Amino acid sequence: MNKHSYPVAAIFFLLLSVNVSQNFGQTTSAKNVINVVVSGVDHETPDFALLQRNLETMLKVKIYSSYSYNMSTLDFFCDKTPTEIWDKLSKDTKDRFKLIRIEPLRIDLTTIDAVKDSATGNSSARTNDEQAIKEAVEAFGKAILNNNGNAAASLLAADFACNVYGKRMNKEDRLASINSGQYKYGAFKKEDVKVTMYTQTATAVITTAVKYKSGDNDVSVNFSSLTFIKKEGHWLLSGECLMGNGCFK
Repeated sequence: MNKHSYPVAAIFFLLLSVNVSQNFGQTTSAKNVINVVVSGVDHETPDFALLQRNLETMLKVKIYSSYSYNMSTLDFFCDKTPTEIWDKLSKDTKDRFKLIRIEPLRIDLTTIDAVKDSATGNSSARTNDEQAIKEAVEAFGKAILNNNGNAAASLLAADFACNVYGKRMNKEDRLASINSGQYKYGAFKKEDVKVTMYTQTATAVITTAVKYKSGDNDVSVNFSSLTFIKKEGHWLLSGECLMGNGCFK
């Protein structure tokens, strides 16, 4: 498994555990799959390992780690809310990260180094880059709405990867799915696209519901994530996640 792979076995295990629990009618407190996502990290670091150990010790749960697209993720079952989890973490651990946002099933963090890199960058350049990314997101959305793979092709990096429930697509596969309308975005507002800038990468999170279908099944989600990388002065889409709060970007 390379650093761009998602923990398929771990996810399968988590989902299987839920089904077994439901089938046997257990009456324990309801547990959700919680995601802790750390931007600016694509491999295990001392701070990331400390965060994982502290969470396992504090919550007494098994935690699965994954690394991909300048983001690392910790996934686990827990009956506490993300806010309760963050509040109970030790100050020493929290001081190693910058809290970006807390969502119903997710904690978004970034590394202190990533924050410093962002702060020392040129403000005007960052504004221009953010605008370029928002325009790319808008163009990508229009291409999908129009089933126009040709329009989307120039927006995607050569090593682009898309993850949806039960399927992983490369650039060629994703363009074919756009042409067929297999995964069809609904309209979303420009102001609902939240961009986070780093040095040579960025994430764009669409924070409103994204309507799309897989065949005859409605697999709409309340959250989607796009990852961009800057190559030769241009921002290209390197990753797309259509798994709602199950995104690991």
